[in-house]
Amino acid sequence: MKNNTLTINIDPSDNVQYTIDFVGVAKGEQQSRVLKSISATEASLDLTDQYLFVRARITSDRIKENPFKDRDVEMAWTQPVAFKP
Repeated sequence: MKNNTLTINIDPSDNVQYTIDFVGVAKGEQQSRVLKSISATEASLDLTDQYLFVRARITSDRIKENPFKDRDVEMAWTQPVAFKP
């Protein structure tokens, strides 16, 4: 997070595809939703005061070594961040 921009850079593994979803809650809304989705190893989202918070979810197409359920893929989340005036 720098200058109200949340940037994700993935150190990719060979033959693995990644999707970066920015998930957040806008002012006046009750539910979180995907604000932006990109299939890449780098993505960013400019935060404004219209969002209560935003976090990033990174999903790969690689199956977990010890999946909870069949076909579970590797996934990671950032902590929530918010706009700072």
